[in-house]
Amino acid sequence: MTKHVHRYVNRGLFEKDKITLMLMICFKILITAKKLTGIDVGTFLKAGAGEDIKTARPKPQGNQFNFIDEKAWLNIIAFSKTCFGESSVPNFKELPDLIQKNQPGWIQFFEKNDP
Repeated sequence: MTKHVHRYVNRGLFEKDKITLMLMICFKILITAKKLTGIDVGTFLKAGAGEDIKTARPKPQGNQFNFIDEKAWLNIIAFSKTCFGESSVPNFKELPDLIQKNQPGWIQFFEKNDP
């Protein structure tokens, strides 16, 4: 059924909107399979927009961290707090620390056109 709905709706969409449709279908499949929750999807879609810059963990200071802007840093913080699926432990809990420890590798990742 999902395949038929996708094919039918996909015909009437602009090319730029087709990926959004696939993402929406994918999220619905994962929620139905109980691999994700609605909160997980909300976190994925709004990420750091729900974080307050004044109360969030501050971005490391110095020129070596200029490759991460404030918006990206808030996204990192939001994902480090989120427990995906039925997990009670945040999956990306150590992400901010890993970025600080392996700064050259993350700079390369951020500078790629298609990481």
